[in-house]
Formats: sequence, structure tokens, C-alpha cells
Amino acid sequence: MIIINVLEGDEHQPNISNITNQAEFYHLKKVEEETVENIAEFEHAISSGGYDYFVLIGHGDEMCFTDNKLFEIEWSEIGEKICNAGCLNDNSILMMYCCKGGVMEVAFTLFAECKHLAYVFGSKEEMYPIELAIGFNLFMYQLEFKDLSPELAARKALEGTDRLFTCYFRNDVLKNPHWHNNYCKDCASAERGYDEISDCPDCP
Repeated sequence: MIIINVLEGDEHQPNISNITNQAEFYHLKKVEEETVENIAEFEHAISSGGYDYFVLIGHGDEMCFTDNKLFEIEWSEIGEKICNAGCLNDNSILMMYCCKGGVMEVAFTLFAECKHLAYVFGSKEEMYPIELAIGFNLFMYQLEFKDLSPELAARKALEGTDRLFTCYFRNDVLKNPHWHNNYCKDCASAERGYDEISDCPDCP
């Protein structure tokens, strides 16, 4: 697990400690935490590989990931940099410890930029930090202790908090026409129209 934090201040330390404690509970290997202030530090932090979980701690919306001060990066750039770094294992999960990290637009954008990414988990709405913490804890518990699938684990997080947590699975996204029409880089249907043959092997 790698944890990338962009928030400054001691008031955000419980967010980091909560996740590192969960990793310790479940005996996850290779747990690293980095606080970054700029894009160069972000790139350096993800330069090593072998992660099953990639956690982002900060603020988010449909367009970007930020600290609401100086650090800001678009989701498409995050996906591209993660893919180029080659830091993810197969079936890895990108976990968004931020608001709006689980909206469809964000997940689809990340999948478009990084073919190595299997799952995207996060919140579809604005939440208090305690709600994010409980949702993440429930998600990790269902994954690591109960051995549920990420999709079912996300559902348990939703049911346990009554907040909109969700997890997108790449294989399901590839069956969605909206993905092929608006996000898939291998599918030219958005540019050429559906009456022409697509280059995408997964195009429905």
C-alpha cells in the first residue's frame, strides 16, 4: 500500500494514521506514506512499484485532486503518471480518501489513462472526515478479513454509513457504451460515429 497525502497540518494526521493502522491490522506488506507538495514530489513518491492499494488523501471534485491551496492535479494526469510509473500490481485498487473521488467521471477518466488499474473506490458525495474514515475501515475489513470482492465491500461501506461509497471494476466499465463513446482512447466511436468500425477490442 502506498498513501499519498497532499494536506498540511496536524489536524489531518488522524486521516493518515487511520489508514496506516488498518494496514497494520491486516498485515499488509510494503506500506509507505508520503506527503507531497508538488507534482515532482508526487512523481518521485510513486517511482517504486509493487502496490496492491494506492490511497490518495486530499480534496477532490469531478475535475481534479487538490489541497485547496497550492497543489492541484487533474485526474487524467494522475492516471497517466500512475500508469507510467508502473507502480501497481495486477488487480490493484485506487482508494480515494477525498470527496467526489468515487463519481463515475473520475473513475472512467482514471481507467482511460491507466490500463493497469483494476478498481476505483471512493465517495460520490461530500463527506465529513469521520465518515470517510468509517467507510474506508469498513471497506478494508470486508476485503482483508471477510475476503469479499471490492464491489461487495463498497456496498457494505455504503450500508454501514448510509453514505454513497462505490467501487468501479474495470471489466464492468469496459461493457458500458458511455465509456466507449466518451473516455476510451482505443475506441474511435466518439470521433467517427457508431456506423464505422472501432479499433477498440472491447467495444460492444
